[in-house]
Amino acid sequence: MKVSQHIDIRELVPPETWEKHKEQSVKFIDDRLSKVIEAIRAFCGNMPVTLNNWHTGGKFRYRGYRPPECTVGGIRSMHRDGKAADFTVKDMTAENVRGIIRLNQTYLLSLGLTRIEKSVSWVHIDLKYTGLKTLYEFNP
Repeated sequence: MKVSQHIDIRELVPPETWEKHKEQSVKFIDDRLSKVIEAIRAFCGNMPVTLNNWHTGGKFRYRGYRPPECTVGGIRSMHRDGKAADFTVKDMTAENVRGIIRLNQTYLLSLGLTRIEKSVSWVHIDLKYTGLKTLYEFNP
């Protein structure tokens, strides 16, 4: 089930959530998240974005929503609220993608993006309220 032009809901939920809720798994994801990811993809020249890929035989399961029983990440992570995603963009480094996000932050903020994680080999974005009018960058 597509939640946007390029994103299937299985790319945003782990297999256990999909198996239990199927198409209703969409209820665990903030609607703004796929809009932000699609915009970033467009700013990156429409290069493919890799989120969860467990459903196509890949190793990623927890790059989007993380259910309460999941032991990956922090207990207060925005992933727990369906308001965060980790991803890579084909043929681009995470730092290059973060640079593109910074250049386009005004538009991305209007879609709901508020924070990115620095100094990691993937891109982490989230929608946590900060009260700021600029993108908040935090360390792992």
